[in-house]
Amino acid sequence: AHLGAGLGQISMLAARCAREMGISEADIDTHGYTVIAFEQMPKVSSLAQCLFHDNETDREVFFCSEDIRKLPNQPQRAQLIICELFDPGLLGEGILVLLGEARIKLCAAFDHQVIPARATLWAAAFQFGEHLQNCNGFDLSVFNQYRTGLMVDLDSMVEKGCARQLSHVFEVFSFDFEANILPA
Repeated sequence: AHLGAGLGQISMLAARCAREMGISEADIDTHGYTVIAFEQMPKVSSLAQCLFHDNETDREVFFCSEDIRKLPNQPQRAQLIICELFDPGLLGEGILVLLGEARIKLCAAFDHQVIPARATLWAAAFQFGEHLQNCNGFDLSVFNQYRTGLMVDLDSMVEKGCARQLSHVFEVFSFDFEANILPA
């Protein structure tokens, strides 16, 4: 299973690897697709289908644009989950919920692998704009009302003198997706 498949390039690569490991046409005829690609962006579906057809993987890769949480449990069980549901903050695209659902609905209980297997979220405290005395010699604090906290280009902010690091980098959470060990 491939979560967050986008256009399915990794799905096609996984299908090719399955072929190289000995999955035959007869296996596909008997058991169905070797890869199920999940991507919820509707406009991507037709493009992915064209890519699968053009690269002769349309019998091996099934593209599903449904929300995995709404699917019934599947009789065929996956041995591998490839997960690309990551954003710069690690957890913003719902990886914990969707990976848990994928495990329940698509995988053998204890006999599957997850890529990536582990991740660590690191942080540091920074001070931004509104409490700094100046930015390159100018007081720009009037613009602070327009700032959002969603995304910040930290490197350029530090470089411009609009931010400063207040703490050392520290580990916030560590995840073992394969063993399903999550922080409490």
